[in-house]
Amino acid sequence: MRLVVWNAGMAVHRKLKFVLNEMHPDFSVLSECAREDVLTKQIPGGGSWNCTKWVGSNKHKGLAVQTSGGY
Repeated sequence: MRLVVWNAGMAVHRKLKFVLNEMHPDFSVLSECAREDVLTKQIPGGGSWNCTKWVGSNKHKGLAVQTSGGY
């Protein structure tokens, strides 16, 4: 099992592809992450991101948990 925890510094859209495609995490916990609908619009070249759980009061700066690999 691989766990990635990252303080995105409100710039997760710039490095998300690297985190998911190069690190292959089973669980990702990203602080200072935009809400899924906002983040999908910010990803270079379009694309999408499936967030398992997101919490926060500011749509641009919350805590996201993403799972993959059957979790």
